[in-house]
Order: sequence, then structure tokens, then C-alpha cells
Amino acid sequence: MNFTKISRELIESLRDMGKIRPFTRNDFHGFCGVESPCPMIAEYEEEGIVLIIDGDAVELYADTGDGGFELIDQCDYIRELPVKTEKQLRIEAEIAAMEASIAALKAELN
Repeated sequence: MNFTKISRELIESLRDMGKIRPFTRNDFHGFCGVESPCPMIAEYEEEGIVLIIDGDAVELYADTGDGGFELIDQCDYIRELPVKTEKQLRIEAEIAAMEASIAALKAELN
């Protein structure tokens, strides 16, 4: 999973993990520029990212390590994110399995 680029797969993954939730009062202090009546936020501390969904706009931030966040990707129209076909998803899964097998074989060499 690529955690540096906004994609439907990233958003669906965060949703499936139960990470996406409505903004709280505290969230508005850090991200006060939101305009949606019900903005959403996903915090994935393990990967050091925060995703903000503000109406059609989506922003992806990386934890800078000093208590701040840096914008690393943004999308103005969430509906325009590409949708992958079943064939593309199947091929990507096969490639990931092959890459895992290759990594295991390389580990055996060492």
C-alpha cells in the first residue's frame, strides 16, 4: 500500500480499518481551514499519516516527527480518483504475491 499518494485503495483501506471518523472539536484546532459541514479525518499513527476528507477535497499529511504535519498529497475532486477494474486488482495481487516469493527466495540466498 502506498501511503504517500491519495487513492481509492488508500481511502478504502483506512475505512476498512475503522480509521475514518468525523472531526472533533480538537481536530478543528489543527486543521481549521476545512469548509465541509461534516469533515472526516483518518489518523494512521503506525504509518505516520493523517487523511482529511473535506467535501470533495482530500488532503494527505505526513507526521514530521516534531508534533507537526506536512502536506504530501491533495486531490480537489475525490470523485475523479481512478477506479481499478477487477482485472487490474487481480493482476496487482498476483504481482504482490510474486514479489513476496522473490523476497523470500532472496532471503534464502543470504
